[in-house]
Amino acid sequence: MAINLSHILGNASNIFDKQYTDAAGVSLGLTGITGPTGITGRQFMGFSVQVETKFNIKDLIKQLQEFKAAHVEDYKKAVEVYNNDLVNRLKEINKDVNKQIGNITKGEGYKSINLHINLSEPVNCEKEYDKLINFLEHVAEETIALEFNDANAILNDEWGNLAHAKLLNSTYSTRAR
Repeated sequence: MAINLSHILGNASNIFDKQYTDAAGVSLGLTGITGPTGITGRQFMGFSVQVETKFNIKDLIKQLQEFKAAHVEDYKKAVEVYNNDLVNRLKEINKDVNKQIGNITKGEGYKSINLHINLSEPVNCEKEYDKLINFLEHVAEETIALEFNDANAILNDEWGNLAHAKLLNSTYSTRAR
């Protein structure tokens, strides 16, 4: 059973119309190769490649659970630092507002102050992990055939919103105690 998980994983999926076979007409499992122009999916050495390989579902689930645990830990650290930064920024704003109130009360007039918080909230992708794990837990077979892009995304923990979440969360979590 071949399953394209691109709708779950969020990767662009290339569509190919040629099936590659060896001299005896046996499928090589290669569903297409196109040149480097106009490629929106993952590339390997300048070519977009779709290869289908079987993976043990229990192994994939275990790997995803490990990635999820690491993500949740990183997210918790990021939230701790974010909350501290947020409190500090709100204190700064409060100080500036109180100073402004004092200036107006003294008749010194209004001076422009920065009321922007300018902090990005950490991203929690725990539900995305749960959705993919739940999906895989309900596949009836012991193995699943994944196309190259889907397998690469799962095995490297680079699917859906994770790249954004990892980058954003790491800006905070690397400063955690």
